[in-house]
Amino acid sequence: MKASELIKAMESAYSTTLPEKYKNFLNNREYIKYPEIKFQGYIRGSYDLDFMNLYLADVNELGIMCGISDMDDVPWKEDYSNFIPLAALSHSEIDEPQMFLVLDVKQEGNPVLLFDQKSNWALFMLANSFESFLENLPEGKTDHKNKVLPNSEA
Repeated sequence: MKASELIKAMESAYSTTLPEKYKNFLNNREYIKYPEIKFQGYIRGSYDLDFMNLYLADVNELGIMCGISDMDDVPWKEDYSNFIPLAALSHSEIDEPQMFLVLDVKQEGNPVLLFDQKSNWALFMLANSFESFLENLPEGKTDHKNKVLPNSEA
């Protein structure tokens, strides 16, 4: 799938306009520089990042792919309407990680968070902006102190 097709599909699916910096990130293939994230804290381990997964445009299918069996119960349009999927995660030893990265498209700076099913659909703040997220890769901290509620000020 081309970046332009993914962008169009995501904007349509989530009824939003994606931030220009994120569109440039996809269109310019900058994601190639960021193949993995290494979590420390509540969630640990190295995970491969897939910023071009076609399921990013369908949060229910993405959740199912990640092993979130109750993804259709998640009130995404109501409680998570500020967020769009940013990257699918995979791990060589874990078939279904039950989590994926999201981008807050409503808040200034576009914070990056981890959506985790194992913590009852919790969000963990990874960075206050998309730029700081990229600057800190491959490291990501997932402590309980950075857990946030959906639709709260991150």
